[in-house]
Amino acid sequence: MGALTSVMTATNKFCEAMFQTAKQAVEVAEQNVSAASHTASKAAKQAVEQTSQTAKA
Repeated sequence: MGALTSVMTATNKFCEAMFQTAKQAVEVAEQNVSAASHTASKAAKQAVEQTSQTAKA
């Protein structure tokens, strides 16, 4: 019975660790997507401004 309890405890700890790792990976991915989106938006805005200025000239 004690061995079974130890296995279950170890399995639970492993699952918790995997969940935390996955959660951290998702958070990092979300931050990267947010940063990339911000950069792309800024680049698009600059391109529109340059095109607008070129059209005026």
